Amino acid sequence: GSYTDASWKALQDALAKAEEVLQDKDADQVTVNEAYNLLQKAVNGLQQEGFEKVEGITNVGGFIDVKSTDWFAKAVQYAVDEGLMNGTSSNTFTPNGDTTRGMIVTILYRMEGKPAVLEACPFTDVKAGAYYERAIVWAAENGIVKGYGNGCFGPDDQITREQMAAILYRYAKNRGLDVSVGENTNILSYDDALDISEY
Repeated sequence: GSYTDASWKALQDALAKAEEVLQDKDADQVTVNEAYNLLQKAVNGLQQEGFEKVEGITNVGGFIDVKSTDWFAKAVQYAVDEGLMNGTSSNTFTPNGDTTRGMIVTILYRMEGKPAVLEACPFTDVKAGAYYERAIVWAAENGIVKGYGNGCFGPDDQITREQMAAILYRYAKNRGLDVSVGENTNILSYDDALDISEY
């Protein structure tokens, strides 16, 4: 079927902006990123006529699997609008899917504005050109990730809660945030405290 006028117009405007940037050889990285994000958002936002509303419920971010009534709808919209996350396809977000180590590091990297990376990737299992490559190099450069200790990072491995906690802790520390432990914090109050990895 055909697309709605609004979503099609948004795509046309995004394509025009991208074409304008392509013609400008002096365009800086920020301008290029803005044009890319606008185009990505427009593609994700394409809506087919008669499909965008079901009994008054709308889709969020152009994703057919995120409805405005979902408890996470506003969070998904924010993450997409801010360029922190993309869909798993042009029209799906997969809200109940697993999160990988590569995804989490990529989100943090985008939060920092995608800074330039100077070093080569220290991990043998991170493919050159993969969406998470620069993010992982940046995180390694800044001591936010350390890998498994065998030269591998496991970018497509599901992230565990303790891995997530360690990465967020190092990220906060790298940003100069207060990461001191409160005096009332007692890790032994958790039944599985002795199962927590040493790192």
